[in-house]
Amino acid sequence: AYLVTGAFGALGRLLCRTLVRRGARRLILVGRTPLPAREQWHDLAPESPAGRNAAFLRELEALGAEPVPVALDVTDETALAAWLAEQRRLGHPPVRGVFHLAGQVRDTLAADMDRETFDAVHGPKVLGAFALHRQLAGEPLDHFVLFASIASLLTTAGQTNYAAGNAFLDALAHHRRAAGLPALSLDWGPWATGMVEELGLVDHYRDNRGMSSLTPEAGMAVLERVIGQDKAQLLVATVVDWPVFLSWYPAPPPLVAELAATAGRTDSSPSGRDGLLEALRQTDEADRPKRLAAWFTALAAAVLKVPAEQIAPDAGLGGLGLDSLLAMELRARIATELGATLPLVALLSNAPVSELTARLHEALAGRIDAGTADADSAAIVRYEDESAYPLTQNQKALWFLK
Repeated sequence: AYLVTGAFGALGRLLCRTLVRRGARRLILVGRTPLPAREQWHDLAPESPAGRNAAFLRELEALGAEPVPVALDVTDETALAAWLAEQRRLGHPPVRGVFHLAGQVRDTLAADMDRETFDAVHGPKVLGAFALHRQLAGEPLDHFVLFASIASLLTTAGQTNYAAGNAFLDALAHHRRAAGLPALSLDWGPWATGMVEELGLVDHYRDNRGMSSLTPEAGMAVLERVIGQDKAQLLVATVVDWPVFLSWYPAPPPLVAELAATAGRTDSSPSGRDGLLEALRQTDEADRPKRLAAWFTALAAAVLKVPAEQIAPDAGLGGLGLDSLLAMELRARIATELGATLPLVALLSNAPVSELTARLHEALAGRIDAGTADADSAAIVRYEDESAYPLTQNQKALWFLK
């Protein structure tokens, strides 16, 4: 039998279908919510969670599998141990593979994080994986696969709980390998399914984060390729625009610094920022600040989801709702469309819009006057003079935590 936690989520369903198509026959689907008795399935609304889960079980049965839904909180090790003991007593097929996908996301800045929010994300990852590790340590498992996230290695603001939980999965995989036990922690980038697809975030990750999302077919093909490799941990993600990706970090993360440098030397593809630079070159020098200000105002309005008329040149963006997360998005959008950017401290200091655009113009002046982009034009031009922006202690703390 193969035990799958988070089996009724988008990735869990995808994984179960793949396992069955590759020969798995008995799947133990672990989730917190119990499914109604089978004789009640015909009364379930098709679009209700229970209706969709019942339909999924029927689908797996049609593929030749024996799905076994188990209502169990995997973070409750006592309950997990009791269930496993009962399975052994009844002589059911032993567990020979574990796929731990349980988890959720509740992004919250560290300064606003409370215990309940932290545990809601951290617990399923950490307590669930550790309970499975302890209770199945004596079983001759073929696989112990942990679905982790790129967030454990390349973290963004608001995901301390999520990053910590996934980092634990990575560490547990190394611990098991060191003890001679099977384990593989996969630090996935974004998937083009589930919440990412439902919330329309595929374009966001590509355009604002510089990362493409894995299609279900590609992701499962990768899983089949790496599941038998002698590795404890693998990161699986595709960066399609390194300047945009790097704009989210004050400096290139050491993990990807060499990849980013290589991509910067070999990527000669045109970008939208060349059109904007050319438009500024075609504008009279005296009118360039005004044109740049209009562009920045429209961009800020799009990020803040307010009419551009509400953004006054002599006012800051804080009064319109700019927080740390939105500031990071605005900074990345600037980098994507302009090839230059501002430090987060400048955006969070509530400096007037006119001052921000003036500093952007100053950072771009050399490239505008050059007439053509040089060979290193893919690099992000940064204006990191943080001393120009006095911050409160709370803002400094937020910046440090990011």
